[in-house]
Amino acid sequence: MRDDNKFQIVEALQQLSFEGGNASHIDGVRVDYPDGWGLIRASNTTPMLVLRFEAETQAALERIRDAFQQRLHQVAPDLLIPHE
Repeated sequence: MRDDNKFQIVEALQQLSFEGGNASHIDGVRVDYPDGWGLIRASNTTPMLVLRFEAETQAALERIRDAFQQRLHQVAPDLLIPHE
């Protein structure tokens, strides 16, 4: 990832909808769901995107993470996404 395109990726994500959640665009894209939340933002110090997820169950966590990853792939299909 180049440092100059991380903000463009976040801006493109802000144009997409996240069904079932309430999106906030204050510092990236944060989507709150009834059972958890997801956040993607551009790092201020490195050429990368930061993703964070929290949920009440493992299934909810995977659903939220997958929703973000699908949209990230939609706006930046060549971006490599590491999996834990």
